[in-house]
Amino acid sequence: MENLEAILDDFEHLEEEGRADAQADLMVEEALNLQQADEEALEAVEKVAHVAQSSLRRLQQVVKEKDELISVLQDAVGSSYKKALDQQESDQHDLELLHQLLLAQEDRSIEAITDALQTVIRQQPSSGNSLAVQIARLFDQYLHEISIKHEQETEDLQRSLAMFHNRCQELEDSLDHEKRTTKSYFHAQLDEKTVKYMNTKSQLEKSEELVEDLKRELKAKDEQLRTYENSVRELERLLEEERAREQDLASEHERICTETRRSLGQVSNVGQQLQKLKEETHKYQQQGQQTEFQFRTLQDKVAAQKALIHKLAVQLAALRKKTKVLKPPPAEITTTEGRQETRKQTQILQNCIEKLSAQILELEKELREVKKESDDPAFEITHDITVTDETRILTPLSLAEKSLGLVQRETMNKLQAHEKLTKTIEQLQRRLKAAKLELKKRDNDMSVSGATIEQLRFELRKSKETVEQLQEKKRKKMESGKKKPTDCVRMKGLLENIEMLDMENTLLKHEVMVQKNRRIAKLERDLKRAQGLDLIADGTQLGCSKAMIIADENAWEKAKKDLEDTIVSKDSLILELRFEVDQATWKLGQVEKRFNILFGALDCQKIELNAPVADTLLENIFSSDTGQLSVPALSLLREKVLSQRGFLRSGSRERELEDLVTALMKVVEKLNSENEALKLTCEDTVKQMEKNKKLRKVVNELQSQIGKVGGSSQDVADPEQKRLISGLRAKLQNLTDANAGLIKALRESEDLYSGLKQRVHDQESKARRTESGLPPRPGRRLSFSDEGPNLSDQNKRLKTQADTIERLETQLAVRDEDVAELNRQLEKKDDELDLLHGKLWLQESAEEPTENIYQKKVDMWSAQEARTKFSDVRLCRPEDYIDTEFITENEWESLKEENRRLKVANATEFGPQIFEDVLNLKDQLETATKICERYEELLRIYSRQIGVPFEPLRKNRRF
Repeated sequence: MENLEAILDDFEHLEEEGRADAQADLMVEEALNLQQADEEALEAVEKVAHVAQSSLRRLQQVVKEKDELISVLQDAVGSSYKKALDQQESDQHDLELLHQLLLAQEDRSIEAITDALQTVIRQQPSSGNSLAVQIARLFDQYLHEISIKHEQETEDLQRSLAMFHNRCQELEDSLDHEKRTTKSYFHAQLDEKTVKYMNTKSQLEKSEELVEDLKRELKAKDEQLRTYENSVRELERLLEEERAREQDLASEHERICTETRRSLGQVSNVGQQLQKLKEETHKYQQQGQQTEFQFRTLQDKVAAQKALIHKLAVQLAALRKKTKVLKPPPAEITTTEGRQETRKQTQILQNCIEKLSAQILELEKELREVKKESDDPAFEITHDITVTDETRILTPLSLAEKSLGLVQRETMNKLQAHEKLTKTIEQLQRRLKAAKLELKKRDNDMSVSGATIEQLRFELRKSKETVEQLQEKKRKKMESGKKKPTDCVRMKGLLENIEMLDMENTLLKHEVMVQKNRRIAKLERDLKRAQGLDLIADGTQLGCSKAMIIADENAWEKAKKDLEDTIVSKDSLILELRFEVDQATWKLGQVEKRFNILFGALDCQKIELNAPVADTLLENIFSSDTGQLSVPALSLLREKVLSQRGFLRSGSRERELEDLVTALMKVVEKLNSENEALKLTCEDTVKQMEKNKKLRKVVNELQSQIGKVGGSSQDVADPEQKRLISGLRAKLQNLTDANAGLIKALRESEDLYSGLKQRVHDQESKARRTESGLPPRPGRRLSFSDEGPNLSDQNKRLKTQADTIERLETQLAVRDEDVAELNRQLEKKDDELDLLHGKLWLQESAEEPTENIYQKKVDMWSAQEARTKFSDVRLCRPEDYIDTEFITENEWESLKEENRRLKVANATEFGPQIFEDVLNLKDQLETATKICERYEELLRIYSRQIGVPFEPLRKNRRF
């Protein structure tokens, strides 16, 4: 019994040690997570420093802009002062003009007095009134009127002068007031900017100190990591060399494919040209046969003419003999009539002989030229023509000979072109041979790459052997002490992962080799086809005989289509192969990452000495085939251990252990299934998250800033701000409604315009048919009485529609400009929000210790992992999966409370303008979402009309 109790105590002690090992493993994992968190905190601090630097730059730019505004306002004040002086001078000039006008009126009044006196003198004096009395009365009346006018004018002038002086005084006062206000405003702004600049400087200094401390810690950690990186660099270097070679081979293969395509296109063009030349040679051969027939007929005619000429010559000779022998009597000779007749006949004969001799000479010259030019025996004249001085021929022969010479010249030109084409075909054949040689070189390169791959495999085997040797050494050392089973399990799992990675690497290399061999085989087939086409298009098969000419054009067209199809298939294959190569490179990158992780884990392992029982435990727990837990192996192991130590355990204890083993099996199976599901889903999710990552970051930043400032903006009860906000909302709503109405009107006008255009086209076709005298088309009757006004009305409608379209287009352009301005304002507000975000982060980092920041980060990651159901942090980081869709109402309320607290803390630092800007941004975001929803509705309607499904990228938007 005592032995049994001791054995039970030992077994319990072993279980406690196993639990301690598990806790140690958890601590190691937590340390690794802490290290990752430190790295991310460093990255965050660097980002904050970058944001602070950018904010400083922006503040400097703002100061520059304010200085420019001050200079502009000073210029404006100076210009306004100059304008006031100019106005004063112009007023003085107006006064002088008025004075001149008064003088002119006085002159006119004197002239009027003189005229009145003259009229009074001319009139007779009335009874009881003398001339002097009348003149005096006139003078009194006129002077009274003049005095009244002068008094009124002086009063008006005094009033205008007083108004002018008051106006000048008001302008001077307003200018002084503006100068003072602008100076005070800009001085206040400069003071605020300097204060903010100093605050940001102090915050930056603090952040720099934090960064330096963190950098020191990072240097210590980097020194530890360098030892692990050296072992991996060699493998990376070899893999990079292999990638470079594969890229070179791929580029060379692409270049060869392009050259083969060009050569095939040139071959097809040459084949077409050869076919045309064959047809032309056939035509010219037919023309040559016709010319030969014509030439023979002409030869027959020449022979007939020769015979006639010979007869004429014989007759002439006989006549001459007769004239010599038969001399007339002196009485007859003296007669004048006989002499005249003989002279006429002789002259006629001499003229005919001269004409015939000239024609014969011309024919001889032309025949000599033709013989010199015609070198081809196919077009030479087989019959010899003997021409003497005595022969005579008519003019049509010269024309025939000329036409024959032209035909022969054309045939010679065509033959020269044919020779050029044969030369080009030979050049193409040479290029094909060069391409074959390059393919052979590529094959050699492939063999070299295969040798390098074998070297890599050999190195991997060496690494495996080294790992096995290390394991043997560890086993030997483990005999003297105890060993942790968890470390052994990890080592075995790492070895299995290495083997799996090796298998994946070999499969990838096999796939790459198979794809390359397939490419080479396809290229060889294409080259054989090209060689067959070259043999068809070769100059040796071209001849003048009709048997060797390809008369069927359909065969050439089919060959051309086949070549085009092969080119298209090659392009598609090249694209597929490129995609596969990209996939292979991606897989190689993953394999490299796994290798790095495994080698790092192997180096980081700290194995302690344990009893040799762990070896047997590992050998029996994990099956050789699958590497998973096996229940019968555990039961056998338990029986062996108990038999070695001389006792057997009770049935209840055995059952408990079996239950534990089954539970562990279920847990392992569940974890394996979860890992497989994660592996399947992670690829798709990572791709989707990479696409939407930027959008989500922007949206999250905006929402965070809006939430932080939302509480403060709600408490602000300024009526002017509310009016501005409501006015902006109304304007944006009107803009969106107007934009939607314009789009609708445009679509309706386009439909009407298309219908009217079709009608006008039909009317024009009818008018053309009636003008040409053709009957109208069936199913349509012409009504000359009704079509005239209809056409005019339709033209008017078209003009009105075109005007409305132009007007709507101008309105759309204006709306687009308004939208662009709104987008610019949004961008400016985004920049301001980024600046505020950086300030808040700096304040929080300066006030709160690093431990609280790290704890918040860990809490956020754990909550995000619980929401996204991703347990493996290495596969996907939690920051990539943060989304507002998973925020609950409690979290939203907590964020609002934090924002209110921040508002109270930062109300003294930030002015009310920031909150107004944030509210404006919020309104603009709401209007933008409404516009997007409106466009989505329009797109859905349009997709329904077309019959194409429409799915928006983001279905749930929450701002």
